[in-house]
Amino acid sequence: MEEDPAVAAAVTEVIESMPKLLDGMLVNCDFSDCGEFEDSSSTGLFELFKLQLFHVWVDREVHKVAPNWNDLMDYLGFSAELQCILAEEQRAPSEEEEEKLCRASFLQEWLQANRAQATGEGIEGLQAQVSHGDVCVLFRNNHFCTVFRPAADLPCSDCCALLTDECFHGDSAPLWEILTLEGGQFLDAKFCPMEAEGLEAVQSADTWPSLQRPEAKPKGLLCPSCKKSFSTRNGLLCHRTAKSH
Repeated sequence: MEEDPAVAAAVTEVIESMPKLLDGMLVNCDFSDCGEFEDSSSTGLFELFKLQLFHVWVDREVHKVAPNWNDLMDYLGFSAELQCILAEEQRAPSEEEEEKLCRASFLQEWLQANRAQATGEGIEGLQAQVSHGDVCVLFRNNHFCTVFRPAADLPCSDCCALLTDECFHGDSAPLWEILTLEGGQFLDAKFCPMEAEGLEAVQSADTWPSLQRPEAKPKGLLCPSCKKSFSTRNGLLCHRTAKSH
């Protein structure tokens, strides 16, 4: 049986990237679905070892404007550059430039409201795609963690994150946390609920385990010029009224 050259090349690329893992991995989340990432040697490593990789940073409305994390950052960078140009030239933006600035404003508001890299849409998607008894890897808050979904007949049957931080060391410490936006629902080794004390230091948006409840997602925003309401439609931010600028 001949080896597929494309497969061999992909495997070689993944193996060569392994020494670089000590410095981190390049992961680009796609906002359309919790199982979607931009293809790279980093994500190929998970495929090679048949590990499911997920994230919970999902918002299909945002995906219409910026499909993934890299696109979002590129758009915000372009917006910042455009604002500098407008300030230097001391002029008002054109209609096209105004539209782009409004899109960037929408993305910036969404990013601020979901800085814990988790949305309700993402959590629901994860629960729907992970079967009972499955082990997978979750990328959230720029970290990877082990996720397991217990059997349906156990006290908890939802997706749970393995707690590996130093503060959870000890026989009486919780071992799992249920994946919810609120966070703070801790379980023992048998997936039974338990109280966890003295965990204030890790209950922030920047550390695992707890997911931070996001602020209400903006349903629209006002155009800086005419103050009309904008909303996402077909990948663009459009005025909700038929009249244009």
